[in-house]
Amino acid sequence: MCAACGARSVRAGVKGAERTAEEFGRAFPGARVKQSSGERIVDRIPSSPMLVVATPGAEPHVAAKGEGEPGGYGAAILLDAWQLLDRQHLRVVEQAAQVWFHAASLVRPSAQGGRVVITADASSPAVEALVRWDPWWLAEQELADREELGFTPAVRMAAVEGEAQAVERFLAVARLPETADVLGPVELDEDESGQQVRMLIRVPRRQGPALSAALREARSLVSTRGEGEHVRVKVDPAHIG
Repeated sequence: MCAACGARSVRAGVKGAERTAEEFGRAFPGARVKQSSGERIVDRIPSSPMLVVATPGAEPHVAAKGEGEPGGYGAAILLDAWQLLDRQHLRVVEQAAQVWFHAASLVRPSAQGGRVVITADASSPAVEALVRWDPWWLAEQELADREELGFTPAVRMAAVEGEAQAVERFLAVARLPETADVLGPVELDEDESGQQVRMLIRVPRRQGPALSAALREARSLVSTRGEGEHVRVKVDPAHIG
């Protein structure tokens, strides 16, 4: 039950492409609606008037009207933008920006009437970069934040995951560089083998090859003991929480 309004019903926070296309069709009777998503991806569409509903990465290109005339959409509305930002992921900002810049690049220039509308918090760096049309600014901001917090690509990092004792044994045999910081453990979901944990190993970028070599050697040692299947190693993981 909702603590705010007391309602017991549940509705989806994000509508799928098919349902969105249906609603646009009802809102604009007589308009041609084209959908591009999932197994029905459309590569190119003519320049004739229509509404296109596409999932990220499935946006069709618009053919030019004629010789010397630019193609492109007249406008783009980036729906559910908050969904891309509301994720626990190290690369969430850059991935959201990549999706939005790609979609916006398919719209004709503003001097020719092109417009892009995004439904997201204007304080987000990804949104600001889109408004500025300056992905280089966003890259500089992201790198500065990563350097301050000690995240990749400013450093090299590895995650060792698995059953708690197996991870402990793995790290015990790993000959890590002297500069390595070992962070954790973070508890993950428990499975049939016991409590799962994640340990993070962080080294300066120049020590990346040494870290990889140490992890390979440790993996080989625990595998000879029949313990390798209980440990997962990820280099520069996107999820670190």
